[in-house]
Amino acid sequence: MTSPSKPNRSFLLKILGTILSTGLLIALLAWSWEDVVVAINKISWLELLAAFGFIFASRLFTVMRWHTLLRSGGIPIPLKNSLSLTFTGLFATNFLPTTIGGDVVRLAGTIQLGYDRAICLASLAADRLVNMTGMSLASPLG
Repeated sequence: MTSPSKPNRSFLLKILGTILSTGLLIALLAWSWEDVVVAINKISWLELLAAFGFIFASRLFTVMRWHTLLRSGGIPIPLKNSLSLTFTGLFATNFLPTTIGGDVVRLAGTIQLGYDRAICLASLAADRLVNMTGMSLASPLG
């Protein structure tokens, strides 16, 4: 038995991804939005503002963590570029079908800016490890 060729496999994966995305979109549109509105209305404005503040602070820490790793590797990237690439990567993470989507976007961005590919890739791997370590240490807290 022969395995499917790469173009056929790639085509099938694209078709499956399209079907899955379409199904999720249909499910989202069919969802009872009244229940969502009722649930959101139970949240006070102060709690909602605090939640947005905490998530924004978390994202800024993510930017600073990766920026620090890049700088420690000798990459002279300006903070505004780290900020832009990190937020672009975070956006991609929400909409691409894999967890590495944001990392690929950040890597591509740094390579496009002319920085060393190996150091940028190492900074992303280190960023992942630091993030996983932090989550492991925080997990006993709840």
